[in-house]
Amino acid sequence: MLTRRSTVAAVALTLGILATPAAGKAPVCNLVRDPAGDDSVGLGSVDGPPTDTSDTLDILSADLATDRATLTVVIRVAKLSFYDPTAPTGQRYSFWFLGDESRFLLEAHRTRTGEFFTAQVQGPPTAVNGTDVYPMYPLGPVRGMFDDDANEVRIHVRIADLQTHAPTLRTGESKLTGLRIRTYRNVEEAGGSTGKTGLLTDRADGGRTGYRQDAASCVRVGR
Repeated sequence: MLTRRSTVAAVALTLGILATPAAGKAPVCNLVRDPAGDDSVGLGSVDGPPTDTSDTLDILSADLATDRATLTVVIRVAKLSFYDPTAPTGQRYSFWFLGDESRFLLEAHRTRTGEFFTAQVQGPPTAVNGTDVYPMYPLGPVRGMFDDDANEVRIHVRIADLQTHAPTLRTGESKLTGLRIRTYRNVEEAGGSTGKTGLLTDRADGGRTGYRQDAASCVRVGR
């Protein structure tokens, strides 16, 4: 004899209610998109039509994502390569974003003498000769990878380290916005002393809707 509960379950199975789980939201992907071939290396500027292009520095898309412990950013380019004739001393890839009241910068550097990755948080402005100067404070440790096969630059930093100088950033509670991606050519080699930061080659802004911490993403956080 069927009870009322088992009868309801049987009807549900017949209708396929229990067999099909509720559809979840699609993973967030390509928060920033940029047209191919819009970079300019001829004059070191992206304010005009390109006079020459670099697939290595040509931004196509970018993302960031988090889990409870790590934040990962991804910059995708047309064709990532260690050798780039338009950038003989190296390349720099920058990813800016806002978390609550704080602005963060994650960067990947690739030069003839090595590869390294950095993370910084921007401090409050200080007046210097009547001009506001924004100090940058280093964060760490930072991990990263130049994945030539996937044409991706990936950078990873611990959420706890982001909170060191930005206590308003709360794991799983913040919305990350203000995504700004930049690439530079002819950067200073690792250990150099001239302070040369490179010439701006391509830029892409986006992600107005932002990324809610811990939301599902196409990015494999920490990898």
